[in-house]
Amino acid sequence: MDPTIKQYVDSNRDVTEARNDTKLAEFRATMEAYTARADEREEAAREIERLRAKEFERARTADRERMDRVELRLDKIEASIVSLKRFIVGASLSTVLGVGAFNAALIQNYHAAFDSARHLTATQQDFTAQRQRTEALLTAMDKGGQRTLPR
Repeated sequence: MDPTIKQYVDSNRDVTEARNDTKLAEFRATMEAYTARADEREEAAREIERLRAKEFERARTADRERMDRVELRLDKIEASIVSLKRFIVGASLSTVLGVGAFNAALIQNYHAAFDSARHLTATQQDFTAQRQRTEALLTAMDKGGQRTLPR
């Protein structure tokens, strides 16, 4: 082969290899850039996932605390309901006993009034009889002068 042709073929081959090497280097650089971007995106996704997990855990903790507060409130409400039930039962019992005591006092007063009226009638009869005797004595005294009173 002619040295010029050989030199021409070798130079073409060198140029082609250089082009291929350049294209390969560009391809590798492009792939490295894509890989680097993919790694960055993956790291960003992991970071977002970590933040979401942190936020979820914080929300979960806040929910637990809120539920604990709600349970405490419910316990207090239950305790106040028990206290209210006791108060209502006590008030009802005292009302029933008070009404019963009032009725007993009223009946006792009625009974005492009727008994006193019964005794009053006997006393009134005694007073009426004594008044009649006194009037008879006074009329007798007026008619005949002063006489001694019969016993």
